[in-house]
Amino acid sequence: MTRWRNQPYTPLLGWCAAIVMMVLALSLANAVTPRPGIEKCVSDEMREKIQKLMVEGLDESLKAHTRKMVDIWVQDDTDQPRRAVEGMRSGIRAYIRARAAALSWAPPTCN
Repeated sequence: MTRWRNQPYTPLLGWCAAIVMMVLALSLANAVTPRPGIEKCVSDEMREKIQKLMVEGLDESLKAHTRKMVDIWVQDDTDQPRRAVEGMRSGIRAYIRARAAALSWAPPTCN
C-alpha cells in the first residue's frame, strides 16, 4: 500500500483539477462554436479581460495538476515516475489546446 493513497486530499485534488480542466475545455469549445439566433457582443476591452481570466485559470489548473503529479511521484517512486510523466504529458496537451482556444476566442464586437 502506498503512502499517498492514505491521504484523503490527494485524490480529491486530482479530481478537482481534472474537472476544472474539462469544464474549461468544454466551455471554450462551446464558446467557439457559433449558435444560431444567439448573437451577443462584447467590447474589445471586455474580450481581452475575459481572455486574460481564461488563460489565468488555465495556468492555475496546470500548476495544480503539476503539484499533484509531483506529490504522487515523491511519495511512491516505484512505478510512479512513468505514470507521473504520462499524466504531465496529458495535462500539457490539454493546457496547450485550451490556451489556443482561449486566445482564438473571437465573439462579435459591439459597435
